Amino acid sequence: MKKEISNLKIKPYSELVIDAAEDVCKGAYNFSKFALNVFYRASNLKALKESFDAYQIEKLSQVIEDFQYEHSKIDDDKKREFYEDLKYNKQNLEFLYSLFEKSRKSTYRIHMQLLTYLSSSLVNKKELNYHEKTLLSNINILNDEDLIYFHKILKESVSDINEAKIKEIKISFPIKTYTEHYIFEKLERVGFIVKYVSDAGIMADIEYEPYVYKDQFFYIHDFTVEIYNFLDLIFGDKHSS
Repeated sequence: MKKEISNLKIKPYSELVIDAAEDVCKGAYNFSKFALNVFYRASNLKALKESFDAYQIEKLSQVIEDFQYEHSKIDDDKKREFYEDLKYNKQNLEFLYSLFEKSRKSTYRIHMQLLTYLSSSLVNKKELNYHEKTLLSNINILNDEDLIYFHKILKESVSDINEAKIKEIKISFPIKTYTEHYIFEKLERVGFIVKYVSDAGIMADIEYEPYVYKDQFFYIHDFTVEIYNFLDLIFGDKHSS
């Protein structure tokens, strides 16, 4: 005899997203209910005990709490519009699921916080921009040290980050170790910075190998400022010295 499944009564996805929109209207928005029902087809955390161990359930609870908190800052009309649109917008459902799952599976707490932040942006705007999608796709190449160093370099090099962006100021990235070289490459790859390359610099790189320990320069853009400000809220002055 087949084991009875306790979650058979869970509604179709289309009805669940409508329920989420209605919950917003009632002032009863519950991301936990939405995530469990839609992503895991479960009515509550207890229903996942056969699939998740105790630590995984604890981590899942933390991620749900993070998402719920971040989404609580979003205007109710924005949330309602997002969930009403989600019935037809399969791509945004994929984005939301990917943000949630990557957060749940991440090794780093800072990844969880960044992904939660991106989910808030998704709900607010009903889309992810190019830089946000690039970060979502590539976040796993960054570790906590990369993000700490990125924040440290900007904090020490720029007195006014908005002015540096507007005036397109060339910022120095000292490279004395292979680790620093690799961090620079990864920050460029995820789109946080734009590498400055002069014609002379290109020729110098070709003629003089190796050039791993050569200091680099970069420019910043809107997304750089956004991520820096987000990290600044998390790190503060903790990693500035």
